[in-house]
Amino acid sequence: MKIITDSTADLPPELVEKYDIEIVPLKIHLGEETYRDYFDINLDEFYHRLRTTDLFPTTTQPSPQEFVETYRKLSLEDDCLISIHLSSKLSGTYQSAMVATQQLPGVKIHLIDSQQASLALGMTVIAAAKAIEEKKEVDEVLSLINDIITQTKIYFSVDSLEYLRRGGRIGKAQSLLGAILKIKPLLALQNGEVVPVEKLRGQQRLIRRIVQLVQDEAINIRALRVCLMHAGNEELLSILARQLEEIANLELVCAGKIGGVITSHIGPGAIGISYYPVV
Repeated sequence: MKIITDSTADLPPELVEKYDIEIVPLKIHLGEETYRDYFDINLDEFYHRLRTTDLFPTTTQPSPQEFVETYRKLSLEDDCLISIHLSSKLSGTYQSAMVATQQLPGVKIHLIDSQQASLALGMTVIAAAKAIEEKKEVDEVLSLINDIITQTKIYFSVDSLEYLRRGGRIGKAQSLLGAILKIKPLLALQNGEVVPVEKLRGQQRLIRRIVQLVQDEAINIRALRVCLMHAGNEELLSILARQLEEIANLELVCAGKIGGVITSHIGPGAIGISYYPVV
């Protein structure tokens, strides 16, 4: 078995290498320049550039042909491919992969719409890769993926809703547009789309609310697996991480940067958390 995902999983390179995960990149367009997400971009430089330019980035999904080439190459070495991708409500990536599978009827491909993004998707990919490493059967791996997708919760906050609005990914959080200065929107990804949760005044209240949500989730379970993420806001994420350390049954899977494609749609300065219970 082989795991494929796209670059919006935002996985650190060391985890991609460790678990032998295949990454199909999306593309970022800024002015006249085009970058392959994950491969051609320095994230710190990208965050800085977004903060200092009037240009707004756009993104494009991989073409079906890119997926065809990836699947065909990998099928020479593995008889079963599991391809897990960014929410179909946020991108055409899943649809491109679907078209590709229809062009390869002889290749066994399990295609999955994660309904997730960034390290929430990455966390699912890692869990699936670990299950393969543990010699789980295909049905067991697919069942695990489904369980994680249905139980994962994703919360995030942005410095500006303008990126979500311009990119058309604001979903049901449209009602938060025009929020007054110093209001921090707490957003969630539910059923694959962005929804509003609360409007909070200031960063301290935002952090306290996120910690409270995690504490409530951690009650009466063995463990809560967590990923933390930021788009050029490492200081605020560190504050959140320190406060989460007080919750005894948290297992930190990874903490890292939000990649170029996702940042293009939520803006620099965002932070996020995703987690699912281990019962």
